[in-house]
Amino acid sequence: YSPKGGRITDEMLKKCEGEHIITSTNESNQVFMGVDPGGRHHVFIYEINPAGKKKIIHVGASCDWRSIAFLLDQYNVTTCVIDGAYDPTKAKELRDEHFDKVWLCLYNDSGSLKQWKLDYEAHQISTDRTQSLDDVLQKVVKKEWLLPKNWKKVSNEELKTHWTKPTRYFDEKRETHIWTKPGAGDHLFHAAGYALMAERLPAGGDWGDAVGSGSER
Repeated sequence: YSPKGGRITDEMLKKCEGEHIITSTNESNQVFMGVDPGGRHHVFIYEINPAGKKKIIHVGASCDWRSIAFLLDQYNVTTCVIDGAYDPTKAKELRDEHFDKVWLCLYNDSGSLKQWKLDYEAHQISTDRTQSLDDVLQKVVKKEWLLPKNWKKVSNEELKTHWTKPTRYFDEKRETHIWTKPGAGDHLFHAAGYALMAERLPAGGDWGDAVGSGSER
């Protein structure tokens, strides 16, 4: 079962289209980054523009962890969240080298953790996978994203593919809504979710909003 609005469409993204193109620099001092590692490490970076929109300024992928560290400096990133499950050793090394701005995220797919759980000493987040991806969808629906005008072609069309292929449906066995894992990939969908987490974290957001009900401080 796929409810209306259970996936992102080209038409929805078109309504978030801006006039800018992907750049190698940032203009704002509020810059947030999400990384979904894998065979290629997908990186998603946005800044908050004067109108309060989430302006996407970098989308890409690399096989080299060092390039992630380079991007942290190149875009003067405020806060970054990285999936900590794929390669825990490398992810922790990067977090330790940039502890002032990097956090790790571990999904809890049991459906029991609907709020954030933050470990401030380890700079680690536990959260629900569906909740994270729902947040990306919500920002599309509310037109809070500002996509580059060539968004259909960005990163060899991966931005478009990774955002429009996943579908949200009700899993009767688990009795909860989940997002599909399409063969075409969804790395930039998750990376965007991590970047949204980064915006809410201590260095880049309000403590109360970041902590929330049921989270640990």
